[in-house]
Amino acid sequence: MQWGGRIVVCMLMGLASGWVSAAMLTWSVTGGTFSDGGTVSGTFVQDTASNTTPTWNLSVAGGGASFPARTYAPANSTASTLLLSGGTVPSFLFSASDEPFRGLRLTPASLLDGSVASVALDLAQPNGNVECFNCGPFRLISGGTLVLTSATPTVTLVSAAPSPTTVGVATTVTVTVTGVAAFGPPTGMVTVLDGSSNPLCTITLPDPSCTFTPATAGDQTLVARYEDDANYAVALSNALPLTIAQAPVVAASPATIPTLHEYALGALVLMLAAFGVHRRRR
Repeated sequence: MQWGGRIVVCMLMGLASGWVSAAMLTWSVTGGTFSDGGTVSGTFVQDTASNTTPTWNLSVAGGGASFPARTYAPANSTASTLLLSGGTVPSFLFSASDEPFRGLRLTPASLLDGSVASVALDLAQPNGNVECFNCGPFRLISGGTLVLTSATPTVTLVSAAPSPTTVGVATTVTVTVTGVAAFGPPTGMVTVLDGSSNPLCTITLPDPSCTFTPATAGDQTLVARYEDDANYAVALSNALPLTIAQAPVVAASPATIPTLHEYALGALVLMLAAFGVHRRRR
């Protein structure tokens, strides 16, 4: 049993259509046991956009003396994804960097695409779930389930309207937040921020948009931040540029001088003439 003997290493790009787009899924190993009585537990994060494992913390303990207890973590091991010869579901391989040739392999029974929250390990897959030293000696995993504990949703800042906008003009921002089938739609709040991380407006899901009124002119960059709920973690959207123009200056209207109707003007002239005659007689 060699790490490379029955393995076809695969970048998995051809399998991308079977994975949710741009979500981070956190999986917990529950009930993991080895054939020698040892245990395996812990978590790893799966980036479904790149089909990589950005972080992990998996502990093995118990069993025979050939396999002393240890923790696989980024500080002392590397993670990769591969496809076993004849297999259809990717395996996750954690290779120790502080113990030559020691590694842990986990192979789920179905794709970890977020469609279900619990996936059993495929114990029927030869050499699919094992810890070994270049696979001799080795110990097979005899039981265990991968449980989805949290996910990072995909947050997309779709549009700002009008765009460009103007100081003092109500501007509506539209955002989508996409989760995974196992947890259903994300709930909670989304905050729209400017380039300085100042809140502009807040969306309460499932509402898709909120409105703010720009107070300062200039080129701006908007970002939406999903604030998390019981199943989904905090997530940021793409950046959306927005140009804000200065409000136009409204010219003051010239003063209007009141005028008298011709009859009123004639009466005023007569009154003034009579007043002058009266003054002379005195």
